[in-house]
Amino acid sequence: MYFERWAPRSAVRRCQWNPPPRVHDYFETDSTAFGRREVVGSDKTNVLLVADPQLIDNHTYPGRNSMLLKLSQHTVDVYLKRNYNALVKNLKPDYIVFLGDYLDNGRSSTDDYFLGQWSRFQSIFYNKFKSKYIQNQNLFWNLPGNHDIGFGDEVKLPLRERFTSKFGSPNLVHRINDVEFVFLDSLSYSSLDPAINSDAVNFVNSISSKSGPRILLSHVPLYRDESISCGPLRENPKNFKYVSGYQYQTFIDPDRTEELLTKLEPELIFSGDDHDYCEMYHDDPRKTKHEFTVKSISMAMGIKYPAVQLLSFSNGPDGFDYNSRLCYIQTPYVNIAAYVTFAVISGLLIIWWNIKQRSSRYNYSILPMINTSSIALRSRPGTPYSTPVSSTTNSAKISNFLKDQDTNTSGRYFNIPTYTSTTYASTSTFLTKLKSSKYGKYYYQMKNELVKFMKKWNVVLFTKHCVLYGMFVICLYYFGFCLTL
Repeated sequence: MYFERWAPRSAVRRCQWNPPPRVHDYFETDSTAFGRREVVGSDKTNVLLVADPQLIDNHTYPGRNSMLLKLSQHTVDVYLKRNYNALVKNLKPDYIVFLGDYLDNGRSSTDDYFLGQWSRFQSIFYNKFKSKYIQNQNLFWNLPGNHDIGFGDEVKLPLRERFTSKFGSPNLVHRINDVEFVFLDSLSYSSLDPAINSDAVNFVNSISSKSGPRILLSHVPLYRDESISCGPLRENPKNFKYVSGYQYQTFIDPDRTEELLTKLEPELIFSGDDHDYCEMYHDDPRKTKHEFTVKSISMAMGIKYPAVQLLSFSNGPDGFDYNSRLCYIQTPYVNIAAYVTFAVISGLLIIWWNIKQRSSRYNYSILPMINTSSIALRSRPGTPYSTPVSSTTNSAKISNFLKDQDTNTSGRYFNIPTYTSTTYASTSTFLTKLKSSKYGKYYYQMKNELVKFMKKWNVVLFTKHCVLYGMFVICLYYFGFCLTL
């Protein structure tokens, strides 16, 4: 109850849409100039931004066996679902925006496998709230990630079309409260191949004229000087380093970044892909190009504290005001550590109880021991022979054993025949030789010792109790929590 219900809600309830203004040490100006003024008024709009759920699939951990992979998928999926449900239920955002990388290997999966992963994505992030949040109205997951379609010249056009058929157009403008939200396929925009980048380039040119405040949404962060700090809320090294590889690049090239900043002139930029948090201003004397790189919501993306980003803004006669902050969700792996700990404690308790319940025939010594003090007392001159002799613990065990033996007959007595004959079952020559061989004798000796050990320590009953208890806990967890999310 604590980890599956209370902890996610408790974490989300610490988040606020309108936190008090705060100024980082590395900003040398007042909070108002940096968009930190508290947003008030009836026109306030709240937006929840989610980055990089990147659902684990069959390609994520190639070295894991199928059972362990299924367990990993289940653990991460349930974590995402219960925390996303807590976010939506408690914060009640007006709009929800996803920033790409929905599947870990959507760019390489077959169509059939992709459809299965698409259904899985919907079961986590959509099915429970589909009556309240409508795709491309107040719910947007049309922004592709490099794990969805590729990056730059490696973008695969058939996969981009498949992505568009399910998630929506990757290039889109949506106006909210007279503020333009520009969704840009920055992955294709980064390509030098006109066959790949033409849609994104034409889209940017068509909306370059600005009629109000503008917020740019991109999966890949924009270029910045590597010496610029991301601020104290970043887990990894504070500087954003340029790294590139197959289907991956830390941020968009400098020339493409300059084009976007010049043509679109966004006041705010939100990006993902890095999995960790980064907050910085692009080189602009007016301090209007403010970029947030949003943390991943997943527990499997190499960060200790997954989070989402909250954006509150208003656009009225006094201008465009906004406030954005991190919202940390339930700390991962704490529940798993607690479950393992309590499982071990439960197992030890079951062992202790089963040892206590074992038959008394395994709790006696070979010979009863007589209390030596009583013998000394009886041997003294003048001591009556009828002086009671106190029994020891071992003699009590012998008594219990004999009683147990009598009890096992259940009151039935059997007559022993006057003569008996023993008939030996015919055995194969192979088994006879096996039993008489050196290894056969060793095998049967080990087998007998194992059977004796299992009987002595009640191993069979212990195993039954563990199986029953484990099945009960699994049913409670699955039917009581997972199916009710």
